[in-house]
Amino acid sequence: MSARGESVTKRDQTSDILRFLEGCEGTWESPRMCRGPARPLPNWFLTMYHNSNILIAGGTANYVAGDFVQSNGQGLRRLEEHVSAGALHNSGEVSDQPKCHPGTRVAILQHLLAWATALTYTYPIIWLHGPAGSGKSSILRAIAQMLSDQGLLIASFFFFRSAGSRNSSEHFIATLAYQLAISIPTTRPYIEEAIESNPLIFSLSLWDQARAFLISPIHAVYCNNPDDFNPRVIIVDGLDECRDPEKQCEILRVLCYVLEHLPIPLAVLIASRPEHHIRGEFLAGDLNKYTSRLSLDNSYNPDADIKTYLEDKFSEIQQRHRRYLPTSPWPSQEVIDNLVAKASGQFIYASTIVKFVNSPRHSPTKRLDIILGSINAEGLKPFEQLDILYSTIFLNIHENDQSDVLRVLGVLLVPFSPGAGGDNARTPTFLERLLNLEAGDIRHLLFDLESLLTIGSDDEPIRFFHASLGDYLFDSSRSGQFWIDAGRVYADLAHYSMIHLTESKDWIELKQLFYENSFLFFSKAAPTPGLQNAIESCDMTKISDFSVWAPASGTLITDITPTFLQAIRDSKFPDANDLYRQKRTSYAKIIRPRIQIYFQDIRLTRLLVAATATEVEDHDFKGKRDHYYSLRSILQVPDEMWNVQKRKGLCLANPSLALMQVIKELLDDNAHALGVGYFVNESHYADAALCFIKFMTQKPAVALAQNDCKVTSAMDMVQGNLSERQTTGYMTNILPVLLSKSPIRQELLVCIKNAPLHPYYSEFSSIKNALKAYILQSETRLTNDDNPHTKSLYQDSYKPISGADRSDRLNPWYLRWKPFRWVRRSVTSKSGSQKWHPHRN
Repeated sequence: MSARGESVTKRDQTSDILRFLEGCEGTWESPRMCRGPARPLPNWFLTMYHNSNILIAGGTANYVAGDFVQSNGQGLRRLEEHVSAGALHNSGEVSDQPKCHPGTRVAILQHLLAWATALTYTYPIIWLHGPAGSGKSSILRAIAQMLSDQGLLIASFFFFRSAGSRNSSEHFIATLAYQLAISIPTTRPYIEEAIESNPLIFSLSLWDQARAFLISPIHAVYCNNPDDFNPRVIIVDGLDECRDPEKQCEILRVLCYVLEHLPIPLAVLIASRPEHHIRGEFLAGDLNKYTSRLSLDNSYNPDADIKTYLEDKFSEIQQRHRRYLPTSPWPSQEVIDNLVAKASGQFIYASTIVKFVNSPRHSPTKRLDIILGSINAEGLKPFEQLDILYSTIFLNIHENDQSDVLRVLGVLLVPFSPGAGGDNARTPTFLERLLNLEAGDIRHLLFDLESLLTIGSDDEPIRFFHASLGDYLFDSSRSGQFWIDAGRVYADLAHYSMIHLTESKDWIELKQLFYENSFLFFSKAAPTPGLQNAIESCDMTKISDFSVWAPASGTLITDITPTFLQAIRDSKFPDANDLYRQKRTSYAKIIRPRIQIYFQDIRLTRLLVAATATEVEDHDFKGKRDHYYSLRSILQVPDEMWNVQKRKGLCLANPSLALMQVIKELLDDNAHALGVGYFVNESHYADAALCFIKFMTQKPAVALAQNDCKVTSAMDMVQGNLSERQTTGYMTNILPVLLSKSPIRQELLVCIKNAPLHPYYSEFSSIKNALKAYILQSETRLTNDDNPHTKSLYQDSYKPISGADRSDRLNPWYLRWKPFRWVRRSVTSKSGSQKWHPHRN
């Protein structure tokens, strides 16, 4: 048979195939709504044409045999019109972007290279996922170039959200087909024929295009040359940047379908952010079976790679600017470590810093200082690349949800202590209850931010991938429409905490959070009308709660009311002090029974007076809690009384800073104290001072041991086991205050003169000066007082002494400054009596 006759015969066979396909309507229907493959051709059809190449395109079939291809040469030019040239790994748009820095990402690149070069694939699909800015694209650009150099890359497609031809699925299959025709030239005629046979093929579904441009050409070539298939990896980067989420999922299903219907081992490497719908697609059907997941998390030690990158880049900058930079290592290791921590494993932060500092027209040291916040940016945008990334992500939030999303993010990102319960305050369960949201609202609101954060179970803290996100959101010059006012966030926290504290006394986690942070919340809260109304209308009896005492041990978990009061005073309201005094008056009446416990016995009164004598500062209060045990021993408070005050009083075994400050104010304000039924007078201070002076006649360790044997239980001896230095430190602070508030009393004066203090206290000038001041006060009082009773008191306390009596015992170190004796002078007062005057020798 002639060649022409053979050609005619084959064309007749092609017509038979076409008629067969037309009679099998629905056989090649696109499975767009299902995950399974379309129905295969019948066996008799494949047997009949097993030596022929069948090309199926958009519902048509073209028969190709030998060197004959029905093509007019226009197919490739038509294909070029539908190719996204910028999406190729070696295009100008993609190759100009940074690849992995030398010496970084070594482990993950080796893993991917070993997988791509394997003869067979246990998992033909790898999904590389990670948060925004974690370096996924850099890794895929690097591995794409490696595979291309080894002749293993079939095709690649790098999606990019802001590039018109790279942000949709419209050009996806055509771009892969074009690269297939280049990497495996024998497929080109079949691809061209598919186009020429059906000029509308580019308007067909992804499924039909994939069958015509990928499956059929590879099948045809494989039938003729089964051993001639070296390129076998397809790379798809930035799938989440394809603008239609439905198309993102369809691309995954189509690629899986292609792998299932090819006679050769083909592999696909896909990178994307862990968006919810993409993650769900990989968890279902055949994709779940064929896919290995590779997460860019801490398992690959990104911090070490970022540190290497920063050190190398700063070294390059230093070489270029060596005339202007210090010869010592720049920047310091501490600065690099801080930058690595701020990057939190995301390369985009590090690359943004390097790009800003590396400006040839500016000083690197000043630019780095701008990054570190040491100097003002003055209109510059050091984090512009990072800000664009964040803004792009936030633009995906539905406009109706934006305010609520930012409100939740504000609570998650503002600094505050998580409290004794751990980080429960940042869990979905806690936040939904605090902010009066419905169950599931947190997940709904943060749904579009999965490239920035991750949500585990409802009782797990929400975790952010980017430590710098808060810097962006709380800086209006960077975040613009997405700016979060930190003052309003703290106002929200204060407001909602107050509401729930009055309604939910059993919410211990909230009480712990408020106890730890109320100063912070109120001091930084914007003075909003809602917060002020909440303060004014707050019922103090509902906030005050002493039911959270452990009755067995008498230990107070905490009464948060004093903390609340102090927080009101620290707020930014113009009338903050008035609000504070108003609420303190209410609290004074509530706490009155507990304070009156200390006025039922003089020893408890002394304890309360000494405990509230000095100002207690926040920075040293934790250490000063121990001094209440020391005071107990100094003032000889027995076990029974100590336990009573733990159960029914203020529990000085474990008081709060705010409580002691409020109690001190109440006791110092005599008019207020009288109004609520407790009052401290001068005599109380003198009683406490006398106990202190008697205690100081012995060495601290000896005195503590003796008193502890009398009054301290075994447990409290362990808790109150203070050093001499600690005890003496408390004495030097408290005794001067007690003496300054004490009246002139004979017993106190006699004790000062006749019971010399132990020499151990001689080095403490505050004690020495306090005793001198008290004696001078008594001299002045004696000089100006005409009361005969007062004269008698001083005469009894200071009888004339002879020179022989001026021994060290009767003239201790604190009186040696200028010893004196009392003498009667012939100075007559208005009443006709003579006055006593001190005479210094």
